Amino acid sequence: IKIARLQFPERLIRQERSAPLISALLICMTFHQSPPEPNPGNPVVIGAPPVTFPYPVEEPLQWQWTQKGVPTGKTSVHWRLPTAPAEEWTLDAQLQWRQPGRTMQIRHRTRFLPSNLRSKGTHRESWVGATGAGEKQLVVASEVDPETSRIRIVVQDPARATRIDRFLPFDDKMVLLENQAFEHWLLIGLQLDRTDQRQFTALIPSEYRSIELELKKDRAEKIGSVETTRWSVLCHEFEAKIWIGPGGTIEQYRQGELEIRRVQRDPPDSTKPAATDRSTPANGVEKESEKETGQKSDQDRF
Repeated sequence: IKIARLQFPERLIRQERSAPLISALLICMTFHQSPPEPNPGNPVVIGAPPVTFPYPVEEPLQWQWTQKGVPTGKTSVHWRLPTAPAEEWTLDAQLQWRQPGRTMQIRHRTRFLPSNLRSKGTHRESWVGATGAGEKQLVVASEVDPETSRIRIVVQDPARATRIDRFLPFDDKMVLLENQAFEHWLLIGLQLDRTDQRQFTALIPSEYRSIELELKKDRAEKIGSVETTRWSVLCHEFEAKIWIGPGGTIEQYRQGELEIRRVQRDPPDSTKPAATDRSTPANGVEKESEKETGQKSDQDRF
């Protein structure tokens, strides 16, 4: 979720070219002392989701992206329970985005504590590119140290043999809001529902900087059959609207010409005979192997 005017113009390519590149293997080596990530092949559930948790767990969810009313991509999200002996949940999200001549895929995993929604670390892999410019891969890893209230961010470029390794402040009032990581708004929506916090310092790990956000409640609105509350997102870099449903669910996000809207599963039609009822979810998840590429720009902050 980058946090400013969310458009995908020609400047997307330029910024992505300048970003440091790194392989997932190098990032894993950098954080060799970090707890291992859950093995999705054989999870061992050690805790049940909170009763008030508003999203399905271990089921695919989708948010559709449109630009000027034209579908351009989607964010697919899984909320994953921890495996022993870890205590963190994992917010596993994939963004696939495409416009003529430009494509992008991002896989982003965010570990957090469900008790207070505090982020513990992230692992992000992105593939971006443009027609005639080839494909670029970027991997960014971050790890929070609660004892020192700092976050370590590592980016490497194997092709150029460069490495950036920094520590930044990360206190208990801060949230993560990575560039193009819309899923981080899901955690902010839960905080709005559970707490009285309305002002946030949002850290953008890949840019080693933070911005100030303020959310103000506008009015009640209905999206389809879902009752929501519309909020204004105020920031010196951009303005946006966000619609929050029961329990803190994010139903819609709008910033300029971009709209990100939750895809609801169609319930089975009880009026049809069981033998002919072959309805399937409208928001199936694409295979992870269907990799796409894309770009980002200074206006691509949300």
